[in-house]
Amino acid sequence: MDTVVWAHFFGIEKRTATAPDFEDAVRAVWELGEEPGERELELSADDTRIRIERFTEQGDWIEGEVVRVQTSNIPPEAFPEGLQRSRAQSQGHSMVFRYHKRMHVLLAEKNRIGMTVSRFLRYLKRNDPLARYVAPPTADEDSWAKFGRKTISRFSVGISAIADPADIGGVAGAVSSASKRLHDMTHAPTVHISMYSGGAEDGLEKGAIRGAIETLLGGDPNYEVTALSVSGEDEDDRGSTAIDFLDDVLREREEIDLTELDADQSYNERIRFLHDCFATHIDYLERYYGMG
Repeated sequence: MDTVVWAHFFGIEKRTATAPDFEDAVRAVWELGEEPGERELELSADDTRIRIERFTEQGDWIEGEVVRVQTSNIPPEAFPEGLQRSRAQSQGHSMVFRYHKRMHVLLAEKNRIGMTVSRFLRYLKRNDPLARYVAPPTADEDSWAKFGRKTISRFSVGISAIADPADIGGVAGAVSSASKRLHDMTHAPTVHISMYSGGAEDGLEKGAIRGAIETLLGGDPNYEVTALSVSGEDEDDRGSTAIDFLDDVLREREEIDLTELDADQSYNERIRFLHDCFATHIDYLERYYGMG
């Protein structure tokens, strides 16, 4: 049976000037030991264990595989006679990645249940506290063009898994702080905040809203953005349409039959898919990140 594999593009940005280059941080965790278990680190926030399983480097590129190691709440095995406790002591949830050093673009397999880019970044920081990055998704070719044509009348955000928000300032900082306070008062698992222009001719301040979107897309381990959209009238009279910045991102999908493949073969098929994705979008990525 074919498996639908998704891959999303992200721009990697340093949170501070002292952060090492992303490829150096990835190489550092790879060099923790020769065996995968020696490269395994626990993320103290939620007892998640992460390790880098594979890593190669060639010219402007690095690529590899990172794994979330699950040692608890392992689901039972299904046998003809019924469910039985799993004999496995752990499970590995894998994410393959490919990164271009000069463009600072990360392409990663999408796997929200298992391994995520956010966990990958936290793993790098766990090894080196200076390795602090954000990874805003790469907008597709139309979303920011649509944003530029709009008079923004509404900006909506949904935030869940709220811990202590980072001190990020601006609209994004105000939204995350307000969400934390509302969460603490009401115990709501998700907080939605919407801002309206109230019919003002110029709409909401586009520079502030764009900055908030880029910051919230960058990711923060202390919360998860579950909704992020704007709506308003287009300048070229296309009517009022919404832009969903969690959906209007640069991504690709492919159906790959992984059922009969071992771990090495599965990795090779998925990394081949990432190579194809980069080849498809390289011209746009070079323009988007200022290299074209």
